[in-house]
Amino acid sequence: MKREIVATIILLFCVCGIYAQPSAFENPEFSMDRWKPSGISAVFTGLNIQNGLNIGVSGSMPLNSASDVVSAGVLLDVNYLYQVHRNFAFGVAAGYGIYFNKEENSNWGPINEGDDFRYFPIAAATRFGLNNGIVMGADLGYAIGASDQFDGGLYFRPMVGYNLSELVQVNLSYSGISNDWTWSAASLGLTVNLN
Repeated sequence: MKREIVATIILLFCVCGIYAQPSAFENPEFSMDRWKPSGISAVFTGLNIQNGLNIGVSGSMPLNSASDVVSAGVLLDVNYLYQVHRNFAFGVAAGYGIYFNKEENSNWGPINEGDDFRYFPIAAATRFGLNNGIVMGADLGYAIGASDQFDGGLYFRPMVGYNLSELVQVNLSYSGISNDWTWSAASLGLTVNLN
């Protein structure tokens, strides 16, 4: 059995040696530039984390008992990311969120009956590029209340995205706002890179 394993390893080395690429010293026409990823293939290896100015829109649904008072919402967001490493960026994010009232006679936390739930998040943003165009990240900051009875609260938004191209990313996120109560919602959206 040991002889067969050794023979197989030697055979693999011989085959690999025959089909191996010549080095730059053996072939003067060989160029390492040929093996560098193109801009398009870099999108699908997780290297593009959409640094610079990005604008997004998402459809959103509340997850907790606030869904008894408000229905679906829309999130508009903008961020500016600075790429500090080939697969890591940080920056700032801001936006606007609105969830539409169901016109039912009930209240929840900061939401009065008949009112929409609105806020302006301001946050620090991080993004980390993984393989195959997948991006993970989070926003952490403060949500300024734009509704009656809502002054604001701690804002957090973890997300995962997929780069469809160098310009467009589809993403799934969870939004949370914490005060004396906790707001939570799930969102699906598109982000466009303006660089």
